[in-house]
Amino acid sequence: HNKLGSLFNKTADYSKATFHLYKSKEINESNNSKEGKKGLLKNLVNLSTSFAKLHEYSDAIRYNIEGQKLAKELTNNSLLIQLYYTIGTVYVEKANSNLVFLDTARYYYNQTIAVFKKDHYKPGIAGSFQNIGLAWEKENQFDSALYYYNKSKDLYSELNLFQSLAVVYKNIGNVYNRLSNREEEINNYLDGLLIARR
Repeated sequence: HNKLGSLFNKTADYSKATFHLYKSKEINESNNSKEGKKGLLKNLVNLSTSFAKLHEYSDAIRYNIEGQKLAKELTNNSLLIQLYYTIGTVYVEKANSNLVFLDTARYYYNQTIAVFKKDHYKPGIAGSFQNIGLAWEKENQFDSALYYYNKSKDLYSELNLFQSLAVVYKNIGNVYNRLSNREEEINNYLDGLLIARR
């Protein structure tokens, strides 16, 4: 059932995904072995993702928090990062102008950085900087957004990750657009286009 749920997640059929994930969750909950717990963790990750995509945020958050506890118990950093990323994105999406939600999103994105630093995974750190920048931009805190976008840009440049770097330049251009700074907006969009063609 979990594989079917994952498949329906990938095809964006989230209602069918949640049906199969619930079935798999029931099976894994009755199996208290380490394998059962690993299966349950995957269920919780996928349920959190499915409900986030359905914009059913309270369910997404509930399964996410449950998954975080289990991921920590099983010391599964890769799924823990995925959970932090998903819950951060949920809080950004539901924020509108709610600053508490944006603070919460940044908290979880910072949690991903802490895990990535332990694993010495620089591409993940760069992506998390970009997510923090997006949360600041949503709050109209453009100096903070640019600060984190530039941190992301520097790290992606160092790693020669050109497609990700092009996205950061686009985000920086978007900020300058909102600041009505046409010269910086155009320069960043052009830099992004040139890098994307590498």
